[in-house]
Order: sequence, then structure tokens, then C-alpha cells
Amino acid sequence: VMLLRCRGSQTLGAGQWEAGSGMTPVDILAELAVAANGTLPSVDARVSALQALVEPARRGDDGAMAALAGSVEDWHAKVRQAALEALSEVAVKGDRRVVYARLEAVQSLASPAKSGKQKALDAIRAALKDEHVAVRLAAAEELAKIAIDNDSSDPGELAGKVFALQALAAAGEDASGVALDAMCCCLSDWHARVRDLAVKLLQEIVAKAFLPLALDGDKRAVSIISAACSSSLVGRQALGSLVRVALVDTVTTPGLASKVMAMKSLSKELLAQPCRMSSRDQEAVASVLVHCAQHWHADLRVPALDALCSLAEATRGQGPSGQAALKALQASRQPSAMRCLQKLTLATS
Repeated sequence: VMLLRCRGSQTLGAGQWEAGSGMTPVDILAELAVAANGTLPSVDARVSALQALVEPARRGDDGAMAALAGSVEDWHAKVRQAALEALSEVAVKGDRRVVYARLEAVQSLASPAKSGKQKALDAIRAALKDEHVAVRLAAAEELAKIAIDNDSSDPGELAGKVFALQALAAAGEDASGVALDAMCCCLSDWHARVRDLAVKLLQEIVAKAFLPLALDGDKRAVSIISAACSSSLVGRQALGSLVRVALVDTVTTPGLASKVMAMKSLSKELLAQPCRMSSRDQEAVASVLVHCAQHWHADLRVPALDALCSLAEATRGQGPSGQAALKALQASRQPSAMRCLQKLTLATS
């Protein structure tokens, strides 16, 4: 059917390709689409060839995919548009068994998406929901590149950056790390609209996406929230999320592991960046450590006591957090706490 379509129409340049060359109909269409045989078919013929290549490309035909990908940067706008529409269809509606075709389509759409072509942006966003993790990750990575690497002042490209950030906010769990990195990078973007959006989305993604996962015992979500603590714009919110995870009442093994991670992250933030925390925040974090040091499970209680020892030594028992640590160590009567108090007494005497 495709061969007849190619050879039976004047529009498609009938007579330029002859049977007997050993070429398949798809080969003929691909050659026509990219004008690879040295002739210059009409633009309408090339557009029709690209449209006919959609179905074989969806099934993973290499020649069809190469022709579509190569036509995205064609000199003629109608050919570029036809290639864009064809690749978008492959990315969104490709054969579920042919993962590499959808993956290649997403990657080929990156260039028109960066320039703000809405069809390409929509297709890459839709690929975030693909059933295969490789396609979802590829879509997230291409959107992240659009959001981060594009410094143009062109209105279309700026709209593409904004679209990419908004799409990343809805990315699934397996692409959440890529999304978070992109948003953090955009906090220093040259355009205020992008910076403001990055702040807003980071606040939402920490509160709405990662916190529920962390409260359910997802260690990866806890690590992502911990990483967000270093941001001057969303760090305090991330700190509050860690406090909630550390204090959540749970008896499950994943939940307990998340509590330990959150507690250790809080301790690390308190010791590493005390000047960034208000006195109130320091006291709140210290109270969380004290609470964890009284937990019934040793997996949480022991590292919490160790964290209080480190805090007491770092502050020499001074300030709200240092005094809270000293009181907790005195009350615990644990050997490690007693050793820490003795060491501190010798150091201050």
C-alpha cells in the first residue's frame, strides 16, 4: 500500500523510484522523505512520505525512525512540522513492545521542544507517563535540559522552560530526582519568572510528593528531602518535613529506617549549618533528637544519643540546643551518654 502510494501519485514524484532495486516500500519512503537519492522531490511528496512512515516507525523500523529524526531539522517548515507530528505520535502511541522506538522519538523531539514547539513539548510530557521506566526517565531528562540549558530570551523558548518545569513537577517517583535537580538549578535562572516558578514547585513537591512517601517509609524520599535542606529558599520547609518524618509513630521496619535517616539528617544539618538556623529551629531540632533518644527501639535510640553527644560537644553545652542535649544525656544514664558527659567535663574544666 505504501509503495503504491509512493509510485501512483504525481505529487509523490512518480517514476523516480523503480522496482527491482531490492528496496522495501519503507526504504523507498524513507529515501523520498530525506531526498537521499540526489533528487529533490516536491515538499508535498516528502510530507506524504513522512506521514506514511509513522506506522512502520511505531513498530520500530530503523529506516523509518532515522528518516523522521533526520527531518526534524529540515530546511522546509512543512517537512519539519510533518516530522514533528510523526515523532510525537510514535512517542505517545508507539507499539508498547518496542521501547527503543518511543525512546528515540522522545530524544529526537528535544530540539523542537527546546525552541518552544508545543506539539513536541506535549509529547515529551505525555512520555512521563509511559509504561516503561527508560522512556519516563528519558522524557524527564529532556525536559530538565530544556529547563536548565536554555538561556535564550526568545518568548517561545522561555515558554518552553516554564512548560518543562511544570511538567517535571508531575513526574513520577522514578524521575523525581531528575525533577528536583532541575528545579534546584532553576533557582538561579536569569529570568525571574523561571526562578519564582522553581521556588513554588519545590515547595509543592517537597510537601505534596515526597513527604507522604517519606512518612510511609520511603528512604529515597527522605534522602531527597534531606538534599533540599541545603536550599536557602525551601530549606526550612524541608527541615520541617524531616521533623515530621522523625516524629511519625510507626512500628514497620521501613518506617523505622526512615525515622533513623530523618533524625540523622536533622542532626547533620544542625551541626553543619547552625548559623543558618534560627534559635527556635535549633531548639526544635534538638528536641526531636531528645525525643528519638527515648525511643523504645535501639536502632533509633542509639544513633540519637550519639547525635546528642556530638551536639553537646560541638556547642560545649551552650545555647538552647546544647543545653537540651546535656539534659537529655544526663537523663538517659546510658554508658555512651556518661562517657560523653565525662569527656565534656574534662574539656571544659
